[in-house]
Amino acid sequence: MDDITTCKVHNKAYQIICTTYEILLCLDCLSLHGEKGCKWPIGISTYASEQLVNKYKECLKQLEEWSISTDSAIKELKEIFVQVKEEIGQLVRSIESGIKVLDFAITQMDSLEANIGNLKSNLESEYKEIERAIKTDNINLLIAKVNTKELDYILNMKSTKEKLTQAITQITQQLTIKQTLNDITKFIKVINEIHQRSIEKVPKLLEKYIYGVRNPQDDCKKLFRYDIDTMKTNTLIKVPRFSTITQTPYAVYVSGDGDPIVNTLSQFIEESNKLLQRESMKYIKNRHKTELISRNRFMSIGGYNGKSAIPYCEEYSILENKWTEVSSLNIARYHSATALLGNFLYVIGGVYAVNEIEQLDLTKRLVWTKVSVSRNDVNIGNGAAAFPLSHNEIMILCGNCSSEVGLYNVQEGSIKAKDPKLSKDYFCFNSVCKIDNNIYVIGINGHMHIYKIKTEEFEEIDYYTVSS
Repeated sequence: MDDITTCKVHNKAYQIICTTYEILLCLDCLSLHGEKGCKWPIGISTYASEQLVNKYKECLKQLEEWSISTDSAIKELKEIFVQVKEEIGQLVRSIESGIKVLDFAITQMDSLEANIGNLKSNLESEYKEIERAIKTDNINLLIAKVNTKELDYILNMKSTKEKLTQAITQITQQLTIKQTLNDITKFIKVINEIHQRSIEKVPKLLEKYIYGVRNPQDDCKKLFRYDIDTMKTNTLIKVPRFSTITQTPYAVYVSGDGDPIVNTLSQFIEESNKLLQRESMKYIKNRHKTELISRNRFMSIGGYNGKSAIPYCEEYSILENKWTEVSSLNIARYHSATALLGNFLYVIGGVYAVNEIEQLDLTKRLVWTKVSVSRNDVNIGNGAAAFPLSHNEIMILCGNCSSEVGLYNVQEGSIKAKDPKLSKDYFCFNSVCKIDNNIYVIGINGHMHIYKIKTEEFEEIDYYTVSS
């Protein structure tokens, strides 16, 4: 670094730097520069070394601060898990205690039932003797029987009442069935709250990755991950050929299959690069569309069951690991596009539903309603994709081996062609994902585009390949 440039005044190499005025000096400049009263100049190599050391120290300081915050988060998570363990233990002990009380209550009821049976039998026997005494006019025997059995009856009833009162008292003093159910409900609420707090502390790694699939020339797909920072693609795992990928803020899900068609749902585990089985969907299907309707819920819409398109829709709760059936579509379809705009979920196009649009009000969730379109400048085929662009506009990527793009205004009920078009023709779209102010579009034929919302431009960002 001793000869990085030349002094234009003395035509000699710069060798000195003045740290006061931050200018370069040659040796001839040094004697003149000393008259300005600045600090003693230092060599360029020495200055560069000092800057490097300072930068290194700054990095170490930032790393130390990050390490301290990470350790704190890990410690807090451990405390949360210990709390969960203790609460589970308390619930188990409460349930065990409740079972013992119920066993005792059942025993008391059995004993009471036997006493009542014996009492009934005795009364019937005595009644027959009294009838015989009446028929034979045996007045003395009749009086003796009545007085004695009246006393026995009263004593038996008193004993039975005391036993019943004792059983009821012991049951009410301990855990009842209703209290057990209340405790379980309370426990589930606590678990959900702890889960939510834990989620908030987990680094949102998925917010820097785009997940999609690529079809190699075989009977399966390859799940891949695209890093938007490094712009590199990593192959992860094989997934069923006709399955659907759902990316949520904290996990990636794979649903459905093609041969044979199944109703499975799996969660991709990043650490082990494996699929974890979750609760299956209610209907066998593939080529269906999924749409995230909240951070912890997504919906499976339509699909193909091996014989025909189906209209069935289901909602999955990530926290509860549970599917719930919702209203069916008016038109059965698969390879459709979906978009969430405000409180309305839209399904657009698809096989057997070209250019057909339906909407579902998520606040009521009653029925899907067909949407009338007054103007349509594009052809929305199968394999389309869509995403919200503003509070009343949805951008539609038409698919079906097309590069057409349409802008759907939900208030006007019109779909207008939009420029620029995509630079490639897309047969079918894998996924559409919004991160910050960019929309990432992944096609199943190997192309990726980014739509920049601020500049309203499409840009091809990568051509990804996945080896067999």
